Amino acid sequence: MSPDTSARSVVDRLRAMTPQQRTAAVRTLAQRGLLATIDTPPVRLPEPADTLTRKQSVLWQLDHDGRHGDFYHCGALWFAPSCSARALADAFQAVAGGFDALTRVVDVRDGRPRSGPAPVPTPVPVPVPAGVPDPARWVRRDAAAVASGPLDPTRSAAQVRAYDLPDGSGALAVVGHDIHLDHQGLVEVLGPALAAHLTGAPPVREEVGIGDVAAWQQRRLDDGVLGAAVEGRRCALRGAPVCPWPTGGDRAGRRVEVLSGARAAEPLRAAAARAGVSPATLAFVAWYRALAAWDPRAGAVPIGCCTTMRLRPELRTTLGNLTNTVVVLPGRQWPTLAGPRLVDEAHQAMKEALGSVDLPFELVFGDGAVADERIGVRFTFVESAPAGEPQPLRAEAVRFAYAKSVLSCEAQVGEDGGLRVWLDHRPAQIGAQDADRLAALLRAELRNL
Repeated sequence: MSPDTSARSVVDRLRAMTPQQRTAAVRTLAQRGLLATIDTPPVRLPEPADTLTRKQSVLWQLDHDGRHGDFYHCGALWFAPSCSARALADAFQAVAGGFDALTRVVDVRDGRPRSGPAPVPTPVPVPVPAGVPDPARWVRRDAAAVASGPLDPTRSAAQVRAYDLPDGSGALAVVGHDIHLDHQGLVEVLGPALAAHLTGAPPVREEVGIGDVAAWQQRRLDDGVLGAAVEGRRCALRGAPVCPWPTGGDRAGRRVEVLSGARAAEPLRAAAARAGVSPATLAFVAWYRALAAWDPRAGAVPIGCCTTMRLRPELRTTLGNLTNTVVVLPGRQWPTLAGPRLVDEAHQAMKEALGSVDLPFELVFGDGAVADERIGVRFTFVESAPAGEPQPLRAEAVRFAYAKSVLSCEAQVGEDGGLRVWLDHRPAQIGAQDADRLAALLRAELRNL
């Protein structure tokens, strides 16, 4: 008879396993979506913690070592056709104090970077010249210039600009260092908070701050399931092929539009429903097939998928950098698999990867200040909720000149159900002609779903 282990915690049982057993156990928990549910979740602490998340610590080290530039910056821009610049600035100042990430900066104490209190950033009023032919384009270019310039994460969490357009409408740009903010949080947390204030709707309140997340993460890495799961995920990725192209160096990027259309998402959704998987999985399979047909080396390397810890319900209102990269490692047999079998294997691999969303990428994929630039090939799928009531703000991404990885595919399903797919690449590593050929292969895969 096997011994009774019911009284032992999951963490204790994981720690008692051999590395091979732990890898298998973590894989099973991740595939069933249980990895994030068997440990104590983040909670609001009575006093703000000065701890940094693992990502914040790595980004601070990279910045401290002189690796500056817009590669580590984020930003969001909102146009408000019915609001003035003054109203937008007032709304920002009214809601910003409720988010820990906008009220703290990073300083050094006892030789270590720590979070400390700071004033809420003050919006800078910017009049848009009356003579410009396209005021919105002028705003976009100005916001991109600010976001691409020097940002000091030790002085302020963000730079904020309130634009007064010639027609009396306003726009607001919030840009910051990745140490403090991420694009998704700006759009999905700060944006709704601003809109709620402008319309008088119930306020968006932060349930758990980024400092609370950092304190929770440190405890769970030391004595919880995260620490055991990190080693299990490391074992699963150990020996993965290295990206055949340099992941550092010149990061200048070029974007190729692969697919665009108001009804382009319908075939993807229909094919996904027939296969019993998500549209994201099917788009990932199309990207993988295009990569493998284009260059077998590209079809063998780990693929980084951008996701967020806001998948946890308690973190849905948390502002701060909660972006994480989970890694899908293609199976050796994938290039030879027929359609349905490949879809099934990719579906399982994505479930396993997304189940480890709580595990800091910097620990899973390498030690030290690596950030996620070590990933050479990337896939991102974003699906917006269907449009509801008209909102006072229209969000846009602040564009940067770099490519996040050597090769990346980004697919977006908009509020109107339209699908847009892009290929981003670094011309210093992948020439335009080769990238265009890969884009054509991806376009064909998507149209043949």
